[in-house]
Amino acid sequence: MDYKTSGGTTAQTTGDLYYAFIDSTNSWWGHAGQIFVTDSGSIGTATAPLALYGQVLGGQYNTASGNYSVVLGGSGNTASGVYSVVTGGANNIASGRNSIVVSGSTNTASGENASIMGGNTNTASGTNSTIIGGSNNKNGAANGIIIGGNQHELTSGTDTVFVGGTVNKSSGNANQSVLIGGTKNTVGGRQAGIFGGTYNMTAGTLTSVYGGASNTVSGTGTAILGGWSNAASGLYSVLVGGEKGAAQGQYSVALGGASTADTAKDAVAIGIGASANVEKGVAIGAGAVATEAGTISVGHNKGDKYYQTSYTVNGGGTVKEQTYSSNLYNRLVNVGYGKDGHDAATMDQLTKVSAGDRISVASETDQTTGAATYKISVNNDGAVASGDANLVAGGTVYSEVRPSSDGTYVKTASTTGDNLLALDGQVKSNADNISTNTSNIASNATDIRNLKDLSNITADGQTVIKKAAVGAVTVKAGDRVEVQMEKATDGSSVTYTVSAKNDGKVAKDDANLVSGDTVYNAIEDAKNAIDTDMDTKVSNKADIDASNVGKNLKGDDGSTAASDDAIQQNLNAWGSAVGTGTIDKNNGQLVTGGTVYTEVRPKEDGTYVKMASTTGDNLLALDKQVGTNAKNITDLTNLTNITDAGKTVIKNLAKGTIDMENGSYTTVSSREVDGVKTFKVDVASDGKVEEGNSGLVTGDTVYDALNKASQDTNKNLDKKANIDASNIGSNLKNADGTAASEEDQKKNAESWGKAIGTGEVKESDNRLVTGDTVAKAIKDETRVSEDGTYVKKDATAGENLKNLDDQVKRNTDNITSIKNITDNLDNNYAKTDLSNVTDEGKTTIKNLAQDAVKVVNGKNTTVTTKTETNGNISYAVNVDDSAIKDVMKEDMDKKADRDAGNLTDSDVTSWQKKLGTGESQSGDHRLISGDTLYNALKEVDGNTLMKTDGVTINIDQTGTAKTIDVRGKDGVTRTITGIATDPSDPTSAANVDYVDHRVESLNSRMTHEVSRAGAGAAALAALHPLEWDPDSKFEFALGYGHYKAANAAALGLFYRPNEDVMYNLGGTLGNGDAMMSGGVTFRFGTKGRKPKASPLAMQQTIMDQNAKIEHQDEMLKIQANKIDSLEKELLDLKRLITQK
Repeated sequence: MDYKTSGGTTAQTTGDLYYAFIDSTNSWWGHAGQIFVTDSGSIGTATAPLALYGQVLGGQYNTASGNYSVVLGGSGNTASGVYSVVTGGANNIASGRNSIVVSGSTNTASGENASIMGGNTNTASGTNSTIIGGSNNKNGAANGIIIGGNQHELTSGTDTVFVGGTVNKSSGNANQSVLIGGTKNTVGGRQAGIFGGTYNMTAGTLTSVYGGASNTVSGTGTAILGGWSNAASGLYSVLVGGEKGAAQGQYSVALGGASTADTAKDAVAIGIGASANVEKGVAIGAGAVATEAGTISVGHNKGDKYYQTSYTVNGGGTVKEQTYSSNLYNRLVNVGYGKDGHDAATMDQLTKVSAGDRISVASETDQTTGAATYKISVNNDGAVASGDANLVAGGTVYSEVRPSSDGTYVKTASTTGDNLLALDGQVKSNADNISTNTSNIASNATDIRNLKDLSNITADGQTVIKKAAVGAVTVKAGDRVEVQMEKATDGSSVTYTVSAKNDGKVAKDDANLVSGDTVYNAIEDAKNAIDTDMDTKVSNKADIDASNVGKNLKGDDGSTAASDDAIQQNLNAWGSAVGTGTIDKNNGQLVTGGTVYTEVRPKEDGTYVKMASTTGDNLLALDKQVGTNAKNITDLTNLTNITDAGKTVIKNLAKGTIDMENGSYTTVSSREVDGVKTFKVDVASDGKVEEGNSGLVTGDTVYDALNKASQDTNKNLDKKANIDASNIGSNLKNADGTAASEEDQKKNAESWGKAIGTGEVKESDNRLVTGDTVAKAIKDETRVSEDGTYVKKDATAGENLKNLDDQVKRNTDNITSIKNITDNLDNNYAKTDLSNVTDEGKTTIKNLAQDAVKVVNGKNTTVTTKTETNGNISYAVNVDDSAIKDVMKEDMDKKADRDAGNLTDSDVTSWQKKLGTGESQSGDHRLISGDTLYNALKEVDGNTLMKTDGVTINIDQTGTAKTIDVRGKDGVTRTITGIATDPSDPTSAANVDYVDHRVESLNSRMTHEVSRAGAGAAALAALHPLEWDPDSKFEFALGYGHYKAANAAALGLFYRPNEDVMYNLGGTLGNGDAMMSGGVTFRFGTKGRKPKASPLAMQQTIMDQNAKIEHQDEMLKIQANKIDSLEKELLDLKRLITQK
């Protein structure tokens, strides 16, 4: 029979009795059959189902009311759940099935399989939920874990872990998520994570927030690192730092308060207010906006969009579209020199200015800022002359084609075409008048036929005829010829001495004759110059033919010729840029072929001038018509009684008596003006500079020969030119860096003229024209190909127009006089001419005329006289070439060298000042100086341009601007490439590759660190001590942890000096940075109780007691037997006594 004694009352049962070792304050609820037993010892009938096998071991005020529940120690603990356990602590409740609370106070594990270890006022209500330490934490999520911290609310999702921090919570489907540290953060979404910070929120799959405040991530794979009030929603987008930023584009990155639009896939924005709004766009710098795909922007235009989140303290701010109301341009500083074709160029590279052909550059330094100002001038010192390849100004052309003063019909204010039309009209009028007068005069011809035979003319008459004949023939100087006249004292004869000039010089375009000595000296000088030049040969010399511009433009490969369209476009660009001059007096600008064409061509067809004809042809047509008019006018003069009109007839007869033939190196031509026949002797200059050639040569021919010799001796020079013209023209350098000879520089400048001065003088041709082209065009347009009666091939169009104008005026006046003469002849009885003079009379006149004119030997010439079969005398003038050579040298020394080698610095400066008159403004196509360019490139507020010391480029170093803008025309953004990031310099610009690398590296490191931390924490959590044993106070434990891809092992040491105090120390192994933990545990309870024995000691005590009890039982049995024997003996004695 089993029994329990309490309060002096013994209760006996018929069933099994379940019991617990209990304190007097503990409650044990059990049943034995139908008997209900309380701690007060009363016995009653059970009225409700009672816990099966509930146990309370130690402690006080503990209750184990759940089936198979256990309370081990502590105070006020309750294990009411099935299989629930409470170990230590105070006022803890394990009400869930299989729930457990270990130590701590006021903790409640109400969920199935829920567990709480330490801490206070924690509640684990979720299935398999866990809380370790901390206070006031609530874990209602299935498989959720809260480690430390306080006031957490893990109320939704599954498999989520909170570590440390305060007042954090979960929302929505926070499955397999983690929240470490921080305060007032909200984690939601699958496999999301928040690491530190405050008021951060996740709402998507694989999203994460690292630090910062009020940040919100949504979508998939998004992340925010630090910052405040940021939002990331794009697929796998990343936002780093800053405030109110928004990463909305897929795979986009926003740093430092920047944003990306939802369409900005793979975009990057860096800086507060920056926004990348297009795919693969990059915005760098505060306020930068990328609006064109695949480009980099460092500023924004008015109207550009950007995005910001509205601030809410708990995160979840709304992204709002904003619009910039003004332009903002940031500066890009500390940029390296560009090397490849698509690299960004620095201002230092862009502002290098050097002189090229027909370009001069002068620089000045600002004394305040130290910035250089460049003044670029275009040389327009070309002349309208054959072979001149230099640029010409409109004023030069103006002087060539306009008359120097107003005439009767031509005006300085009218174009050449208009002047030609005016002359054409007047010539037509004169021709009509002449035709009328000719018919009137024809009737007078019969009045002159009655003159007698002149064979009986007296000596005095012959003298009169000779004197008249003297004026019938005139010998004038032609090209390279001078004429001296000696007239008889009585005026009856004249002698002409014709000499050839040899004052030419060996210089370009010098067409005069030169002496052999002059040629010899020029050749010697050239040889000396060539020898000197050959001593300083250099490598890498540029071609002097401008081989990469104009008609020599090269393609992208730098060797093959560019397309015709590209060449034409290049030529037109040069024409549009510098050919803006007009044909106006004092106009120093350059002109195009089209401008010259408009100037010299008439606007409509006239009677003699035509739009389709050149100006020269029009002038020649006018000259012929004027000559015809003049001849008709001359024929109308009367000869009554050998008057002036009669003398004219005699002169006409005398013309046939004198003739001139070509001589050695001379050509004879003649013309008639006012009835006077003039002979012109031209000296041939078609000789060549070659052995055995006895022909006369011009300075130009000698120059070409010398130039060819120079080119032959320099054939080994490299002929490549720099594209920036830094080694051509006036910048031509020798190998030692010194300036090249002026001859080489001049030749280089002429080559540029040939390269870009390819325009033609025709309508709509906008290319540049050289002086030679203009000269040829004007020669073709305004110069006659041969001398006319009044127009000369060597005279300018203006001079020819003036001559024609004067002659037309005289013709007009003469027409009026002729009409008067005709009227007088009708009334005059002496209406006779010399038309009926007999042959004998004509012979007499010829003989008299021959005596009146003589041609004799002159300086450097000989004259040969020949009598023709018809009686006429011909004079052949021969030029002595050896004498010419002797007299040429002195005059050649006074001519300018063709290569401008004898020009002084002041001459060059004067030419350079003629061209740089353009201004940097819209519509101005003139050339500008370096000074003008520099001022145009300066910032509007006066800040200076870029400067460099060869290592660092400084942009506006002294300025206060905070933004850089590289946008082009109309606000078009442009891509900046080749940016090198210097990680050691915090101000260095970051390129996309560096940002991607850093973000990827940061994410990888963060993931790795979290994995290691998780594995280490798991390993440390696996360390547990054994039950206290007074004989074994030191213990050690091994633990293993795994989290994601990380593993860790842990070693723990435990020391218990007594059963109420335990010291512990733990650390991880083999997981990189070691994690350490240490602690001390104290047990508190009623002080008066005896020390609690260990289970081993208790077992030994029980065994000893059992042995003792068994021994006592044996003794009791022996005593009982003895008592039985004694009782029997007493009974026997009693019976014996009774019987007695």
